[in-house]
Amino acid sequence: SGIRREPELGEHEDVVPTPKPPINEFDPDRDAPEDDAARVKREADRTMNCNARNASLDPDDGIDL
Repeated sequence: SGIRREPELGEHEDVVPTPKPPINEFDPDRDAPEDDAARVKREADRTMNCNARNASLDPDDGIDL
């Protein structure tokens, strides 16, 4: 018996699908349809709320509330 010959392997194929990103269970809007404008506004509102909260923590920062 000689050297065992097999056909060449094909290109790499994904056997397992790519995993979905984790779901944020605390996001109240996760079941709402994704609209880019609404999503951008929601993110901007969250950012502004966070900035206002941080500004209120330091009374000597010179920002009038």
